[in-house]
Amino acid sequence: FSVYKFQKYILHIWDLAGQMRFSRVIGSYFRGTLGSLLVFDVTRNESFNNLPNWINELVKNNGNKIVPLVLVGNKTDLKGTTKNTDVAYEYASRLSEWSNFDVPYIETSAITGLNVDLIFQKLVERIDQAEGLSP
Repeated sequence: FSVYKFQKYILHIWDLAGQMRFSRVIGSYFRGTLGSLLVFDVTRNESFNNLPNWINELVKNNGNKIVPLVLVGNKTDLKGTTKNTDVAYEYASRLSEWSNFDVPYIETSAITGLNVDLIFQKLVERIDQAEGLSP
């Protein structure tokens, strides 16, 4: 659990590590969510393939509210066996159509810090737009 402070928001970041074993308490994590990072491991197809399940849990446990999303491909420092970037961009495009929000795809590395600040910045921008706080 981490807290990041932006001008108008305090972001509560919950990392469930892709573990559905937290399903009993998952509702409390998602309730009241204004936006979400959808993070997958670029070296593991199963984490990418599991994203629709997490989206369903988010919507179901957040009063059927669709919120701004940022699709994040993490572990790019291990790029030897990455997910096809085109597939991720296509999925972000489909999520944009489904959600009626612009869903960017951003690759990151938690080890090197590549684009970590950027994903939070993009998420806050999209929350601001959805809440009518910015143009």
